[in-house]
Amino acid sequence: MESKPGKSKIVSYTPEALPPLTEAQIANLKGLAARPDSEIDFSAASELTDEQWKNAERGRFYRPVKGQIRSVQLGLKPRLILGALSARLKPCPCYKAT
Repeated sequence: MESKPGKSKIVSYTPEALPPLTEAQIANLKGLAARPDSEIDFSAASELTDEQWKNAERGRFYRPVKGQIRSVQLGLKPRLILGALSARLKPCPCYKAT
């Protein structure tokens, strides 16, 4: 099955769903962790200069997830808020209290 141009498939994993690491993968990770930083080749990704950091903007490309809950802190106690709301609200005539 070929995918149409411009269409992408979203794939996501949770840590619980990932297969366990093999012995070879574990050995490879331990070998990488043991290497000093001086042996890392950064030629493909050069370090940013102070001049480049001056133009950096925090959150420029951040877009909140649609429907993301934003917390709001109120200075009133919840009981006072609920009391004020319940005084304004009228019960629905279709609801029968038991």
